[in-house]
Amino acid sequence: MAIAKYFTRRLGKHVIRTHAGYDGKGLPRGILIVDGQTHPREDYLCIVAGNALDALLDGAVDFENRYFMLTADAAAGYDAIAGREETSVWATDLDLAPLYNRLQDAVGLYASSRDNRTFEGASFADFIHNVLARKLVEDREILEAFRDFPTTVDLSYRVLIFQFDDTEAADRSMSVLIRKLHDIFLRINVANYFGRAVAIVQPPDWDHDDMIMPAQQYGELNALCTQLGCRCAMGNPCLNWQILRTELHIVKNTLQVAPLVGNDPEQRLYYSEDYMTYLTMGWCMRTYIEEYQHDNYLYLVHPGVAQIIRYDQENDSDLRNVLYGYLLNECNASKTAEALYMHRNTVVYKIKKIEKLLTVKLNDPVVRERVLWSCMMSRYCENVLGIMPDRFKGYGVTGRHPVYPKAKPDDRARSMMPGDDQG
Repeated sequence: MAIAKYFTRRLGKHVIRTHAGYDGKGLPRGILIVDGQTHPREDYLCIVAGNALDALLDGAVDFENRYFMLTADAAAGYDAIAGREETSVWATDLDLAPLYNRLQDAVGLYASSRDNRTFEGASFADFIHNVLARKLVEDREILEAFRDFPTTVDLSYRVLIFQFDDTEAADRSMSVLIRKLHDIFLRINVANYFGRAVAIVQPPDWDHDDMIMPAQQYGELNALCTQLGCRCAMGNPCLNWQILRTELHIVKNTLQVAPLVGNDPEQRLYYSEDYMTYLTMGWCMRTYIEEYQHDNYLYLVHPGVAQIIRYDQENDSDLRNVLYGYLLNECNASKTAEALYMHRNTVVYKIKKIEKLLTVKLNDPVVRERVLWSCMMSRYCENVLGIMPDRFKGYGVTGRHPVYPKAKPDDRARSMMPGDDQG
């Protein structure tokens, strides 16, 4: 990655103007605050504030092989500095201290990623981009490109993606995350990819068919995510490098969906396998909307569940959620009461009402599976896509089966489909 472009991207919206006339081969040697006592040095990030601008421009300074970062009150010197050859200059809207801190974070982040490069200098982030952009497609070419990195894997791999709760704090914490991940995993390649940390690891001490991470690693990873305020989605162990792009998208979608449908808001780590049913529902809804030009998901759920959803809407009750918890707890009223923090008698009373609205018995495993799927589909549409059932108020009941009105297409739901963005 070009150094000049790297710092432009790291400063982001704070860059007002930029001119990349010089680009060194490696990380700048350090950061200098240029004033009357400290002069610019070759291959340093030179910060120039307004009170030092006149002395810099009037003095006999060699501007070649320099990076100049101008604070907000030094923007007037941009044209004079940008006109020199072999000089890169950034005019920012930041004051001295915020600019210095952001550059420190950027230098630290770059340094923490320096091992994740090929011997020719290509970055791991470039590798991820080439896979997502289908520039690397075949199993052989993907594996050959991956093996150019200093940290390689043999056969199996697992994709991990991290996302920070506070995107503003991501730059400051990213370098810490990347550095400490190397302490947790012996074989890992990781890079900052558009604000998310994307990693490929090889499990060193568990079989590639084992879906669960060792307890010690899981605990260390959970503690790290809690400390830094980020969440991590983890894919299944995989042997097929040709579906690496698919794995990356599945894990990214897990990271988008899991916090919205999970039962524990404090959870930090998510296995994609645990949320695969929800991800499948996302693909189902995408096709459903495209095919039928409306997003009324009540056509897809069990008629009895639709009846319960309507009852909840009209009576401000929680029967759908009780039903969902009851099915997850093997139709055991005591376990359900414990999981939902309810009295057992309350659960028993609500289950009787639920069975009456369902008009079917839950002792049939096929019916239980259909009803559970329907509960999950409604949760997905509401929590992830934002499609609320009160939009479909016109549906009624004829005998045992709800009758639904025709709904108009919902562009908002279509735009919120997980995975639409390719980043």
